[in-house]
Amino acid sequence: MNLHRRHLEYSQRAALAALEIERLQETGEVKAGRPSPTNSREIALITGKAAEIVAPVFRVGSRAAEEAVAVRRAAPDVFEVLKDGGINLRHAQREVDRRARELR
Repeated sequence: MNLHRRHLEYSQRAALAALEIERLQETGEVKAGRPSPTNSREIALITGKAAEIVAPVFRVGSRAAEEAVAVRRAAPDVFEVLKDGGINLRHAQREVDRRARELR
């Protein structure tokens, strides 16, 4: 609700979009593909790719939203810094990549 009143950086908006994408996927409100006519009770409220639906609302690209989701899943601590505006999405991705290299 406060998205339009707050001065959020692009990366912060992408992080918020990532949270909404995950919420929609967890609740089943967004499913990829077309609904099956035989399972009318299980038809999702929205059909299509979650990032493509959510991204315009947060004024970010769907790719940036998907990248923020990937950062959240790979490194929740880095995601929190991203969400708070401590780093941008590019730096968060680099940190995730650095950690993955260290694990290898």
